[in-house]
Amino acid sequence: MVSAIDASSSLSSKDKNLGFLIFYIGSASILFLFGFIYFTEDIRLLRLYDNVHWTLSVVVSCIAAWFGYRNSEGEVRTLKFWFFLGFATYMTGQFVWVGQVLADFYSFPAPSDLFYPWLGPCFIIGFLLYLKGKVPKARIKVAAMDAIALTIAVLGVALVLYLSKKEDRTWLQLLSLSVYPVSILSAATIGILMKPSLRLKFDLPYLCLILGLVEMGISWLQWNSIFLISVPKDGTFINALFSIGGMTLGYGALTWTPRSQFSKQEAATESTLLRVLPLLEVIVSSAAIILSLTLSGVPEAIRLVIWFSAGVMVVIASLRQSLLVSDLAVAEKVIRDANEALENTVAERTEELRSTNQYLVHTNDKLSTAMIELKKAQENLVRSEKMAVLGRLIAGIAHELNTPLGAIRSSTEGIRSIFNGPWEELIRDYSGLNREEREIWGILFKRGRVTNSDFDSKEERKKRKLSESILKEAGAQNASIMADMLTDMGNSPEQVREISEKLPKGERGWLIVNNASTLSSLSRSSQLILEASIKASRVIQALKGYASGEGDWTPNFEPVSPKEQIENIITLYYSKIRGKVSVDIGIPETALVQGDPERLYLLWTNLITNALHAMNYSGRIFLDAKLIDGNWEISIRDTGRGVPEDIRDRIFDPFFTTKSPGEGTGLGLDICKSVVEEHKGTIRFTTSDSGTTFYILLPRYKKSS
Repeated sequence: MVSAIDASSSLSSKDKNLGFLIFYIGSASILFLFGFIYFTEDIRLLRLYDNVHWTLSVVVSCIAAWFGYRNSEGEVRTLKFWFFLGFATYMTGQFVWVGQVLADFYSFPAPSDLFYPWLGPCFIIGFLLYLKGKVPKARIKVAAMDAIALTIAVLGVALVLYLSKKEDRTWLQLLSLSVYPVSILSAATIGILMKPSLRLKFDLPYLCLILGLVEMGISWLQWNSIFLISVPKDGTFINALFSIGGMTLGYGALTWTPRSQFSKQEAATESTLLRVLPLLEVIVSSAAIILSLTLSGVPEAIRLVIWFSAGVMVVIASLRQSLLVSDLAVAEKVIRDANEALENTVAERTEELRSTNQYLVHTNDKLSTAMIELKKAQENLVRSEKMAVLGRLIAGIAHELNTPLGAIRSSTEGIRSIFNGPWEELIRDYSGLNREEREIWGILFKRGRVTNSDFDSKEERKKRKLSESILKEAGAQNASIMADMLTDMGNSPEQVREISEKLPKGERGWLIVNNASTLSSLSRSSQLILEASIKASRVIQALKGYASGEGDWTPNFEPVSPKEQIENIITLYYSKIRGKVSVDIGIPETALVQGDPERLYLLWTNLITNALHAMNYSGRIFLDAKLIDGNWEISIRDTGRGVPEDIRDRIFDPFFTTKSPGEGTGLGLDICKSVVEEHKGTIRFTTSDSGTTFYILLPRYKKSS
């Protein structure tokens, strides 16, 4: 389709350029012929030059009109077709005329007179077809009356001029001669009236079109007037005027395209000219009357016809003015009715606007109430999401609390059992040790103070068996029990062998080991109680940080450590991920962001929960941070299966979830996005088959803030 339009446009441009080329060559040739005529006195050459430049001007103008038709579209194409048809008939008449000249045939009417007169009517038909449907009927009637009046006036002048030289010419010949100027000048009149009727742009092509018609009409009027007496002389200005008029008209037919252009100044001028047009008609009619009275040879009957024509013109002018007045009255009524309708419409629209405004105010109030309720519902959903996550973690949290509490209870009972026994004997036994024995006791007590972290029961049993055999070989008393004591104090079989070599034999050796084991167990129990308390405190602190702020949330921006918050969250998950998920936290202690602790806890919890779910609680999570343009970008990467391509655009949508029913509400990532936007940050993600990474950009904390 586009190529077809381009081809058509290219063809039209080539046609127009070729038309201009032919027109310019023809114009130059005609000017050369005018020069030859000016310097030639030979009658035969003058006749030849005249007929050549006439024929050349008509042919060039006809070709120009053809290219103008080819270069046009729509209604303009129809208009220019009639221009071309007029030139084609006129060119046919010119070729017939050349044949008549060659045959020295100057009778009238001649064969050429069958073709020449069609120039004006073809232009008139083209103008009227273009005007059809574009101008109100009343204005068309006024324009038609003006054209008829001017035609009658011109016809009257032509008849007076011709009849004064009538001699032996018949009435048929006179009427035939009158058709030439009357039809062409009538076409010029309609062309002039088109400008105010259609608000046409006044440009050079339009001026050439009108001037060409006027020149052709006047030339025929003058030439026919001379022809009534004798064949006009060759090489005269009137002959050159035919070619000039034809070329001017041809240029207009090639280049003119009707274009509307409204100008208040031009509209006022055109309105004035239309009002004085009847005066022009009267002047032309008066000229015809004066000529009929002053020129000799005009029959009395023709004078009466001229007077009658003048009367007809007056009647036409009166009808024209009456039509304008009637049209004005109709226009005033239309305007008055339109004003009344407009006032009614304005009143109706004002009432509608008032009602609409009241409705909008009411709707706005309802919308405000709905927004408040929606905000509350959103907060409830956020709390529900938090509690849902907390509910899924509660079993693990209970285990994390029971483990340290059990250790505390066990250690406390051990300490109580020692102090419920003869603990004074332990001190007396230690006081009775000599220097070498105290050195051995000191080594054992120092090793026994450190909590043994070896929880591999199989390895522990193997060590106990080996230590027992070493002690039996050394002849130690109660070798089996002593092996358990030494192993509990953290001694390896090699260290047991070393101790057995220094340890006294018999009852004395047993006393040293038993005393050191009992007193060091007090230190170990105290250390276990301390570590268990710290672990339980950490769990409670993480739980408190996650579940805090259950009332109406108000922003409370302060320096927040993402590393500390994430470590607390990992603590809550410890029982579920121990031994299955490796967590690498590469976030520095100095990474502080400006944010609300409660909301950021919610952010990290949802992202870590999603990462664990994506890995089915088995894999690795990498957490890092880096500074980007003064902001901290926290990255959370998992080694899960990645996000499927068909849902990547929907993961931040509310209530969208890939989890099984009851496992999630689908609000996690929507909440994450809301939290990040509350902090004027951004959240994005990358994903593949080997895992997903979320990048959270948050404002860096600055002391000045």
